[in-house]
Amino acid sequence: MTSADRVPLTKDPSSGDGKARDRVFDAFARGLYAAGVRPNHLTLAQVPIYVLMIVAGLEGRVIEFGLWQIVIMVLDGMDGTLARRMGLASRAGAVLDAVFDFFGIIVVIGIAVHLYPGYLWWFVALLGANLALYLQNGVLDEKAVSYVRGPVVIALVLERSFPGIMWVAILVPLGVALAIVFVRGLVDRVEEVEGELAYRPGFRSGKGGS
Repeated sequence: MTSADRVPLTKDPSSGDGKARDRVFDAFARGLYAAGVRPNHLTLAQVPIYVLMIVAGLEGRVIEFGLWQIVIMVLDGMDGTLARRMGLASRAGAVLDAVFDFFGIIVVIGIAVHLYPGYLWWFVALLGANLALYLQNGVLDEKAVSYVRGPVVIALVLERSFPGIMWVAILVPLGVALAIVFVRGLVDRVEEVEGELAYRPGFRSGKGGS
């Protein structure tokens, strides 16, 4: 291996924690990299899986739909692992990953509405809350996160056996997303006010007067 072939790891498995898990992930990332696999390859590999997933959902094969979602989650985790471990993370890659993540949310909610149209407006609210969360993460330059796909997919698989479980899958993620958006917005506003006060004459940190 030449010096050009060496790619620095973002973590040294022999230092710090020295966890076996880190060594496994590093070896896994190096193996993928040596095979010519890049993070965007794994992200784009989700496209045919989404096609199969959508077809299964439209035909009401919810267990198969759930299994394809697991494959999507594995690919999504693999591209992030490869990017971080091999120092390949980029802004463009993060945007592409976020786009696929949100597309996945739309697919899951779309199939859920198709199978259970009575929950339509609740799903719209859930989608809106997660869109707000995604936009907030984008503004803060943080990784886009959501709390939709796992709970809703599980509920789709179990709803026929446990009627009403869909409410849990909707209301809990909805509450979490709204709470995060609200708390972050409140914290940002408080920090903004403190910053403005800090520049006022006679203001002292922690005191209102001179």
